[in-house]
This record gives sequence, structure tokens and C-alpha cells, in this order.
Amino acid sequence: MGMGASAGADTGLDSTGAPVVDVGTPPVTGGSACVGKIDIIFVANRVDGQNLLESIPEFTATMMDQLSEYDLHVMVVDPDGEWGDSLICPKNKCPADGGCPAEGYESFPCWALHDEDALDKCDNTRGAGLVFPAGYEAANKPCGVPPGQRFISRDSPAFGEVFECLLRGSRSGGGHTQFGRTMGRALAFDLQHGCNSGFLREDALLLSVMISEHNFDDTSPGEWAEDVLEAKDHDQNMVVALAITTEWQGYEPKVLCDGGLPTRKGMNKWVQYFENSVLGSRCAPTYGPFFAEAAKLAADLCEPIPR
Repeated sequence: MGMGASAGADTGLDSTGAPVVDVGTPPVTGGSACVGKIDIIFVANRVDGQNLLESIPEFTATMMDQLSEYDLHVMVVDPDGEWGDSLICPKNKCPADGGCPAEGYESFPCWALHDEDALDKCDNTRGAGLVFPAGYEAANKPCGVPPGQRFISRDSPAFGEVFECLLRGSRSGGGHTQFGRTMGRALAFDLQHGCNSGFLREDALLLSVMISEHNFDDTSPGEWAEDVLEAKDHDQNMVVALAITTEWQGYEPKVLCDGGLPTRKGMNKWVQYFENSVLGSRCAPTYGPFFAEAAKLAADLCEPIPR
């Protein structure tokens, strides 16, 4: 969505008698106000397939190598707003000293439901950064996020291991009903001054990543994008968006999914609201190249840390 100059009124005549028109401030070109700081937020649908898991090492390598000259904040957001899985593993079926009896949930941390100090309100808040993912194929333990925050930094201990623990946890349950809104919810004023305090920095570029095997109804992607852009004062040069999702009939340049394609295309439309964006297919063998492309866009817009 382009952001052009605003037209003004005639301000008088020049020396030749021609009218002088105030055309407002010209659009900003050639980069953003970012210097050395990138905030990366991931919202992944929690039923996504094996490709997401196998892409995590490539995501980590991109952040550690391709973005090595940047101060990074990285947050993985819970799209569900509910810790664990209350339908399959409610407290009354979870023993305090054992796992959930449901198949595949043997390592579920039932103890946390019985320990009043294990969880807080942010663990049950949609849009809050994950710190203790629990559910099917999740780590089912606290990931090691530094105390008092719900994101990790480049210098956080065991950055790669903690990031993998968090992103694996983001696919442990449901959560796609409000999926499109989750990114904006995480960046909203109340969470940025509450659960997610400290993540979003005014002088950092924002790299927004949405990954889902579902493509959502296209009635509101403009609202999803508006929520993200509002967090950066609608400065297109301070935002890069990446969507990895199911293809639709208009996908370019190459269809990777077999069989019929869905007509819903909400996430495909979402990225079109950003001047700097990447659209990837969830049917690609790995998502690493899509994330690397988005990281390059971010690096092109944001100068590295001054030396």
C-alpha cells in the first residue's frame, strides 16, 4: 500500500506569476529509521505439519548468521489463549504426579495444573509470548525464557534450543479461529505494556511471520494488517511480513501442493498490504528459504549495528 505525498493548497504566486502549490512532505525513500535492531514475531498454527518442525534449524541459522549484525528480539506467540489442552487434559483428569492419560500426551505436565506457582495469567492470554508450551508433541516444560519476559534476545543463553522449544510448542493444539488477529493482539498496547512488555522497540524493524496449513477467509486480512502497521505508526519501511500457508488458485510463481486448491486466501491477501513481504507455500519441503528471503528484506531496510 503506497504512501504518497499529500496535496496542499496554493500558497501564492512566484516571481513569474505562476501559482506556488504546497504538495506536502515527499514520501520517504531509501530505507527506514531502523539501525541495528529487529524484532521478530512468530505466530504458527498449532496443527501445522512436519515441514515446520524441520525448518526450525534453518530459521535459527538465518537469525544467527544472516542477521548476526543485528540486536534481535524473538517472540513466539500463542494463538490459542489457553495453556495446554483443557479438552483432552483437564485438571480433573490430570494426576499431580503423572502425565495425561490421553494417547500421545504421556509427557503432558499435569503437575503444572496443580501447582499455583507454575502458571500465571499470561500463560492463558491469547497473543502473549510463549514460555511454557504444553500439549501434543510440545516440549511440555518451561523453555528457558529469561525470567520476567516472554521473548528471547540474541544474547539469551542457549538461544537455538530455547527457540526450537518455543516454536515446537506453537503447534500443540488448536487456535485457528482467531489466528489472523493474533499477530495484532500480541502487538496491541495493553499486551506491550503487560505480558509482552519489552519486546516491541520503537526504533526496531518488525519482522512478522505467520505460518499455517490453513488459509483463512479473506474478509478481514486488511484489518489484520492494520493491527500490525499501527504498532509501527504505519511506517511501511519498519515492517516486513512473511506468510507461509496453503496455496490458492492465484499462487505464483509455482504451485507446490498436489490436488485441488482452496478458494480461501486470507493470508495471501494479508501480505499484499505490506510493501515489504514474502509469500511462501506450506507445501515446500522446507520453509527456511522463505524466512531467509524475509530476513534479507529486513536487513536491506535496517542498517546493522554501528561498529
